[in-house]
Amino acid sequence: MILLFRTTHAHCIGPVGGQSLEEEALTLAVVAHIRHRYSNYDELLMSVYERSEARAEIHDEVDLVLDRWHNPRGT
Repeated sequence: MILLFRTTHAHCIGPVGGQSLEEEALTLAVVAHIRHRYSNYDELLMSVYERSEARAEIHDEVDLVLDRWHNPRGT
């Protein structure tokens, strides 16, 4: 499976740089999966963090996973 996304815009709400609705939906689903599976987002939500604060807190972690998936060999 090839995933098309732009990591600099992956966390934005709304269309991402010319993506179709299907591509946008896929991007948002991938980011949500990463957020819940590969970060402590849920733990932050269960503590004192608001949703926007928790997302801001784990933003870099999500970008790292997206970068690894997009470029698995680090080239």
